[in-house]
Amino acid sequence: MKTKIFVITHKEFKMNHIKDYIPLQVGVDINNELKTNYLKDNVGDNISSKNRNYCELTGVYWLWKNYNDIDNIGICHYRRFFSKKMVSTSDKYFLKSTEIEEILKQYDIILPKKLKTLRINVFKNFTANSVKEEDIENTKNVLKKLFPDYLEDFNKILASNHLSFANMMITNKKIYNQYCEWLFKILFEVEKITDYSQRTNQQMRVFGYLSEILLNVWVNKNNLKIKYFPVVQTEIKHNIIYYLKLILEKLNLYNLIYDKLKNNKH
Repeated sequence: MKTKIFVITHKEFKMNHIKDYIPLQVGVDINNELKTNYLKDNVGDNISSKNRNYCELTGVYWLWKNYNDIDNIGICHYRRFFSKKMVSTSDKYFLKSTEIEEILKQYDIILPKKLKTLRINVFKNFTANSVKEEDIENTKNVLKKLFPDYLEDFNKILASNHLSFANMMITNKKIYNQYCEWLFKILFEVEKITDYSQRTNQQMRVFGYLSEILLNVWVNKNNLKIKYFPVVQTEIKHNIIYYLKLILEKLNLYNLIYDKLKNNKH
């Protein structure tokens, strides 16, 4: 059985050699091509030139269309990895391909441990900074047209206050292909009616953010059996913040502190 985890990046980074982890540079068409032996997302059937708006999804698309000689596929980022130990960034705790193969005998997909949104629900969290309300409405209209049976789950995820973030996953290639076919059919239609004017740099990454929501919608609607793992940030300053948030959540203090700080601003 072949299992490969693709570490998506836009720049060169230091990662100890881990068997079956393969770097993939994204946005090669619009960024400087790295002088490395990384895979590149502008070869074959690709959307590399859309990277400013699609982010890591140009890599997700490239792997869907061009990398088929595997049984299981994983998507990670150069700073983020699935780990068995949430308090350490050591790569010795990163999920190994042999462990993944055993997990996927019992589960359909591996996703990041769900985190509480910073605001009251997913809709408010994303429309505060990441996307515009019209992006959500456009996505809803496209779903209504193409996949109306997903609307209920879409609304349910938007109203919830937990989400698996970062577009990270590990699953078998058959499920991955089914997800990508569904996802890009939606996003390409939303793209046709998206207005890019008067957007912040963050809002320009609209489809990367929308897909974070849509991945949760898809696994929910299809009743996939999910195994959750923590995602570690290998840049230590981010990792401390990430786990502090998790600890506060476990103590039911996060929302209390957030609301207190918010109220003090007014």
